[in-house]
Amino acid sequence: MELTLDVDGHPHHLVVRRTDGVVEVEVGGRSLQAQVRALGRLTQVQLGGRTHLVEIRGLGEALLDGRLVRFHLSAFSPTLRADASGGSGLLRAMMPGVIVSLKAQLGERVRKGQVVLLLEAMKMQNAVVAPIDGTVTAIYVAQGHAVEQDAPLLEVRADG
Repeated sequence: MELTLDVDGHPHHLVVRRTDGVVEVEVGGRSLQAQVRALGRLTQVQLGGRTHLVEIRGLGEALLDGRLVRFHLSAFSPTLRADASGGSGLLRAMMPGVIVSLKAQLGERVRKGQVVLLLEAMKMQNAVVAPIDGTVTAIYVAQGHAVEQDAPLLEVRADG
């Protein structure tokens, strides 16, 4: 996922990747490992060996380690990726959030890139898309459920 995060007028281009359960954030030419954990109203973000506490205050405002910052996200792509190995697409949460709605049903045929659910994370709704063409074979969540980082959400099995 690629996005631009503007914090207090300073834009940062980020590339976020998830491989083998590890989240990596590339910013300013540096690659840092990241972990995100929900703590009630706060979100704990560990990035490059440093821990930060974030509290979203409203549209475009957050407390970052107790300091009020203004932010804006753009060029935002889905926060979830699939592990499409072995002919199946298991979607896992890239960060803690709440399931806003399911856009696919068990047994439904979906196309690669089709939105299958919406997840709200850090006050933003994120479209979760099918990683492959196939059939929805498992749904592990329901509307309104809170999920932790790396929680299984939905599985798509390739037709064939």
